[in-house]
Amino acid sequence: MSVARLLQYASTAFGLVAIGRHLWRRRERLRTGGGTGGRLGPVLRWSVVTVLVVTPVLGGVVNAREDFHAYRSVTDVDYTHPTTVDLGGGASEPRTPPGRSRPRGAPSPRAY
Repeated sequence: MSVARLLQYASTAFGLVAIGRHLWRRRERLRTGGGTGGRLGPVLRWSVVTVLVVTPVLGGVVNAREDFHAYRSVTDVDYTHPTTVDLGGGASEPRTPPGRSRPRGAPSPRAY
């Protein structure tokens, strides 16, 4: 799993905790709002809270396997031999050949 993905998960978890703490500390103010609209019953209210908590957790669990497998391999690209592609009209651009995947920790296939 990449550092960026770990940071994303940590940020999401921290944000959920911060919002939950904020709402928990102000729950009395939310209950006595004096609004004219109807209120949700306790079962429906807790069902909504459960869905809002379980959804991101489930998304993280589903994507964790893919992130783990992406972390286990490294793509090697040989930048020393770019190919020049003619775009027409006198324009060209260098392109690198596609990379080859290898297991993380395995020696590089390049000979030095």
